[in-house]
Amino acid sequence: MYDRPPPDRHVPGTGRDPQLGLADRAGIEHALARMLERGPATALVLLPTRFHELLAAIGRSRSDALLQALAARLSHAAGPDAVVGRIAPACFAVAIPDAPDDVERVERLIATLDAPLIVDGVPYPVRAAAGSAVGPLDGDDAGQLLDRAEIALHSADGPHRRYHEGFERAARHRLAVLSDLERALASGQLRLHFQPIIDIGTGAVDCVEALVRWDHPVHGAMPPGMFIPLAEQTELIGPLTEHVLGLALDHCVAWREDGLPLTVAVNLSARNVVDPALAGRVGEMLLVRGLDGSALKLEITESVLMERQQVAFTTLEALRGLGIKLALDDFGTGYSSLAYLQDLPIDEVKIDRSFVRLLGTSERSAAVLRAIVTLADDLELRTVAEGVEDPATLRLVTTLGCTLAQGFHFARPLSPSGLRMWLTRRAAAQVKLPLTG
Repeated sequence: MYDRPPPDRHVPGTGRDPQLGLADRAGIEHALARMLERGPATALVLLPTRFHELLAAIGRSRSDALLQALAARLSHAAGPDAVVGRIAPACFAVAIPDAPDDVERVERLIATLDAPLIVDGVPYPVRAAAGSAVGPLDGDDAGQLLDRAEIALHSADGPHRRYHEGFERAARHRLAVLSDLERALASGQLRLHFQPIIDIGTGAVDCVEALVRWDHPVHGAMPPGMFIPLAEQTELIGPLTEHVLGLALDHCVAWREDGLPLTVAVNLSARNVVDPALAGRVGEMLLVRGLDGSALKLEITESVLMERQQVAFTTLEALRGLGIKLALDDFGTGYSSLAYLQDLPIDEVKIDRSFVRLLGTSERSAAVLRAIVTLADDLELRTVAEGVEDPATLRLVTTLGCTLAQGFHFARPLSPSGLRMWLTRRAAAQVKLPLTG
């Protein structure tokens, strides 16, 4: 049974959310204005939820009941003097009067949405982060407080962020980068480097991983960590991924014309994988280039399991149906690895470099890696040791039974011309076993 509906705390004469009986955005603004007039400090806490994922997973009727339960939870945790509202379909807001530094109450609100909701025995995560602002220090009117709480929310990289003026500068920078990136997709500023992945048993190149670089006209070379995470927070990740896929497959065509039947690996974000149209578009990209699925490997991370699992699984199955190999990247760093590994439609796991790096000095890292390899073998999955930087590490991952290896010991990420030179030198040296290469 779900919690009782929350008490009617909307502000008389102002907006009200018809579904939950809470204040809507106008109601929250009115409540904030009254609190700012009466008291020295008014806190506003924004608490987004995973409502859209819940809706996709369990349907409208039950997700509405869950929202009622969440509203009841928040109303109880907020206290009788607070006003609870919903300012967007997936975001709650709580206005708290006389709260100059009410950390305990804010933490209680966050904890309220941290606890998963159980439906048919399955726990559903509810909240990702929270942002807050306190007036009049952070803003002396309701609109400014809402704006700045939202800025704090979008700047949050943990459970909760309180507004700081530096966030606005960071937000402007993010907007500028995203605007520049949109232009970069159309003007050819993005290019690819490639890092080989080696078959340990034969010494052959199994595939090459595509790594995107951005030649920014003002800031120069920008590594992916400076722009891909920003794109993943917006709809721009879709066009960016398709652009990278197109570049990678174009290189694949050129390699095959030169007698180099290389497979290229490209990373997908969680937002890509929950796009139901992705597999169809990838299939078209292969078809127009005359390539089959074996030319492409796609790498995903465990974050795909956090959002719209059924859609993600359907997309992955469709991609495998095209003959594309799938790899689970950064394996071992997420909380759900073992729970889903047996169900995921994947072909290999890439063991995170954090385990590989410590093999020579940590018996625990060696034990973890050995367990992963054994499990993968039992599930008929190949294993890739990431971060193999020297011969000693290669010997260790070989002894532990890894199938493939990737790292600076073989090659750093190479430009397209650098990759061709590396392949030519490797062929000339007749490298057979990477232990001696």
